[in-house]
Amino acid sequence: MPALLLPTDPARVGPYRLTARLGHGGMGTVYLAEDEGGRHVAVKVINRELAGDEGFQARFRREVTAARRVRRFCTAAVLDAEVGSDGVMSRDGEPPYVVTEYVEGPTLAAAVAERGPLRGGDLDALAVGIATALTAIHGAGIVHRDLKPANVLLSATGPRVIDFGIARALDAADGPTRTGQFVGTPAYTAPEVLNGGEVTRATDVFAWGCVVAFAGTGRAPFAGATVSEALYRISHEPPDLEGLDPALVEPVSAALAKDPAERPTPQDLLVRLTGHAAPALADPGRTAVDPGRTTVEPAPARPRRGRRPLVAGGAALLALGMALGAAGQARLGGGFRSKGKTPATAQAPTPGTPFFPRDGFDNDRGGWDGTGCGVYRDQSLQVSTETTDATEEYCPLPGERAVADGRTLHEVSVSFASGGSSGYAGLYVLNRENSDDEGSRYEAMLRWDGVLRLRKVVDDDPVRGAVRNVELPGFRAQQANRLQVEVDLTGHATGLRVWVNGRRVLEFTDSARPLRRGTDALAVHHADGADETSAAMARFDDFIITRLH
Repeated sequence: MPALLLPTDPARVGPYRLTARLGHGGMGTVYLAEDEGGRHVAVKVINRELAGDEGFQARFRREVTAARRVRRFCTAAVLDAEVGSDGVMSRDGEPPYVVTEYVEGPTLAAAVAERGPLRGGDLDALAVGIATALTAIHGAGIVHRDLKPANVLLSATGPRVIDFGIARALDAADGPTRTGQFVGTPAYTAPEVLNGGEVTRATDVFAWGCVVAFAGTGRAPFAGATVSEALYRISHEPPDLEGLDPALVEPVSAALAKDPAERPTPQDLLVRLTGHAAPALADPGRTAVDPGRTTVEPAPARPRRGRRPLVAGGAALLALGMALGAAGQARLGGGFRSKGKTPATAQAPTPGTPFFPRDGFDNDRGGWDGTGCGVYRDQSLQVSTETTDATEEYCPLPGERAVADGRTLHEVSVSFASGGSSGYAGLYVLNRENSDDEGSRYEAMLRWDGVLRLRKVVDDDPVRGAVRNVELPGFRAQQANRLQVEVDLTGHATGLRVWVNGRRVLEFTDSARPLRRGTDALAVHHADGADETSAAMARFDDFIITRLH
């Protein structure tokens, strides 16, 4: 709320008449002011003691230049700025300042303190509004760096994100804010920053998760009795999301992943929250490469295969998430759910009408042996790479049945016979293979040592960055583990959700040229580049595909 001016405050800054104080921080003081036409504006005046800091001078110049490019989606637009001819002090000796729209309304921090946590549509609107603001900010090529409840205003027209005062221009690789510099608010700071890592767009996504969790519960998700305790929890413990609206637990959990590469982008969050992506906001003069996302696994050479038949299907080139430049590479869109409490909404859906009837592999009537791989043994289908020279073997669904619409649930039980820690077994879904589009699919694979890997493959090559690995508590390596993959083709995007032993562990949305048709396959293979002394072997049981209503 506005407060009276202090005797030490200036009466005017440039052409603006200051009328009240709005706030004060380490970088400067924000005033309510009037321009020459009588319009209310917010003027941020930089502290004079910073004038001699060369690093700050460069950062401030970059801030103003970048902030002018931010589109006015749920933010306070920059209207004017004075940086002076020398970059810091103006010719009249005034400190530098930035003028933005004045947004009337309490901060999120003040509103929650006064009225309690947000609920229902108010909370949903906040989550969408902040994600939209980050889309605009990142589209201008900058990182906010200090997103927190005090920097979110609840206006009559919706939430507005303010204060880019410690933002960093992403297009300045040699900029003054370097890896290892800590700038921000501890309770809302990502673990990679606390550990001396690079500040990226994914850092803002982590802060988004913290802010939404605070808005919905009234407390920070890593709150501690001391700052040290909070910082430890951020780096080592899962978030406390008790009491958060179940519909938001999944996207918030994804945003709070410890690894920045596993967090969704703001546009991914918008797809998850609304079913629609925000318009692309490309940084002028730059490619679509997102330096805030890092490669999880490199794309290895094309794997060596065992025998397999050709499965008919139409041509479709896959891309998942945002494009990574003209090379056609892509990264995994959608969110990763880190370990923690399973939300009430995470139960697997109730199966509906059978699309492919349940096959218990009690005999060869299912026809799987006719696909050229797999052996019926002990009332299961045993699939093996046979030798370490063949790193992959898979058995396509008999009859070339293709999923092409609606929502379907794909299920199978998997147990390992051999393969060591590098052995994988599981499902290929929406698998396509013909002369035009060979070996494109989504893979949901269980690893011998209790890890789920979800990845996208195009033309038999895993796409850089499109890999997620999730540890599975309670995994039974040599016992049957139930793997369930929901495929949602009801919208323009393709959605996938994965359950292991009844617990939902991963979810993502493919919104850029998604795969829309394909068949299933039961697959076994070694990790790429693994040096194993025996074949990878797994047994499959109780396979079924059902339509969901």
